[in-house]
Amino acid sequence: MSDIHGDLDLLKKLLVKMNVREQDILMMNGDLCEKGPNSLGVIRYVMDLCHQQSVYITLGNNDAIMLHLLHENEKLMPYLQRQPFSLIHEMLAEKQQRLENFSSIKEVSRFCKQHFLEELDWLNNLPHAYESEQFIIIHAGIEKRADWRQTTLMNAYALPSFYTEGHLEHKMVVVGHWPTNNYLRDEGSHHNPIIDHKQRILSLDGGLHIKQYGQLNGVTLENGIFHTTYVDHLTRVKQIIQPYANNTDRGTISWPHYAVEKKEERTHFTLCSHRIHETSYWIKNEYLVFEDETWQCKGDVSATFLTVREGETVYMLDDQCSGYDLVKKDGYIGWIPKACT
Repeated sequence: MSDIHGDLDLLKKLLVKMNVREQDILMMNGDLCEKGPNSLGVIRYVMDLCHQQSVYITLGNNDAIMLHLLHENEKLMPYLQRQPFSLIHEMLAEKQQRLENFSSIKEVSRFCKQHFLEELDWLNNLPHAYESEQFIIIHAGIEKRADWRQTTLMNAYALPSFYTEGHLEHKMVVVGHWPTNNYLRDEGSHHNPIIDHKQRILSLDGGLHIKQYGQLNGVTLENGIFHTTYVDHLTRVKQIIQPYANNTDRGTISWPHYAVEKKEERTHFTLCSHRIHETSYWIKNEYLVFEDETWQCKGDVSATFLTVREGETVYMLDDQCSGYDLVKKDGYIGWIPKACT
């Protein structure tokens, strides 16, 4: 798993759903903290877990923020002022302190070292990567070079769009960092893991606390076979009362390429040409906005229509649009007619 982002509740839920046993080897591929509500709880829980079974953790870019704290990097102060959910805020709050009580990051650093040195030292000692006979496990990716070990530490935990760039190794590279939804274009919209044997990449990040409908992914390898699962915070379950079939209209608009050109507007959807992908998608009318003299999607949006059968259950994401509802089924996000539920 990777990119837990301070969500202790979902971490525990995923471990149960994956049926993790004491004899299993557990890999956590970076970004234990930041962005979620309980980074300190995740850190302490994982530290305890390391005493109970074989747990291997890599350093993620969000975990590396604590290294900047240890080195008293003043650039952290603007980050903390705009990031309400941070391990640093949680450490201060546990001691009845607030960021406003400190005049510099140096003071914050000294305070946190005084009271949370065990947790900070543990993070500081996390490795950037692991290598086995079959895998290279690293948070963001490896550089496309003959010897991947020459990858810079910055790229090890913050390399962007690794799945698009690829690599030269014969082993499968397991990464997190970049939400899998960012890589989708003409396939169904989802946040599930991407397991690409041809490119030898396993991409884990489900966009938890990054994407609106993000999730925490888990992949299990047993007897040479991969099994995937996920958990999320969705609770609005709806039962399908009328079937609907659409296996042809698929697509995803994701960050940072939201600009489109209108081609054909209908009652509920507009056929749009994507300016970067050079592909046309049916976009829900309510998810289009005219800004900066161009039509754009309002953030990430599914251009996928789902097939559902009577008696199935789905999770409701958006029932405020005309004619169609946005739902999630088996990790896939897409549109179905309102009559279905």
